[in-house]
Amino acid sequence: MFDATSGTYQLAHLRAQTPARIARVHKLGLFNEPVPEFDLFASALARESGTEEAMAMVNFLGDRQYFAGLWLPSSARVDGAVTMSRVMSLEHGWCPEVVDRGKALPLYDVCLSPRFRTNEVANEFGIRTYMGAPLFDPEDPNLPIGTVCVIGTQPRSKNEGAQMLTYIKERAEQAQLLLNRRVHELL
Repeated sequence: MFDATSGTYQLAHLRAQTPARIARVHKLGLFNEPVPEFDLFASALARESGTEEAMAMVNFLGDRQYFAGLWLPSSARVDGAVTMSRVMSLEHGWCPEVVDRGKALPLYDVCLSPRFRTNEVANEFGIRTYMGAPLFDPEDPNLPIGTVCVIGTQPRSKNEGAQMLTYIKERAEQAQLLLNRRVHELL
């Protein structure tokens, strides 16, 4: 994707790493089935985030995004069941940006950023706030393979930006431990 504002092609690192990332997420069994411990982690992530009606994900990226862990608020569930797909295009949401950068991204109000406010997710689901941090391949700490993230429909104050960043980084460290344990158990 070309960003006319910056004059650069966006997500260049993400696209260059795609073959290696696809191979790893498939080998680790993170791309086709929900992972119960990641669903539980996403539930806690949403509850503790301080974001009203939060949605939280443990997301792995390949040629698309797959939410191995997913939590939706009760207003987005039917009879207690998740109603949102666990699959999303790489062109939607902000997790591809996090994986491309290899570092956390807090957006206290996505509508304030020309680059991020036109995202399909913001428009389709009314998302106003996002915080996400990368997860790395336990065998290659230079290869980001996924994210943990929280999204919400209400903007947060600018003053909360640093708090959001600290929170999501700490939670990413905990998710990384779960991922590392999963890899160790596979060996």
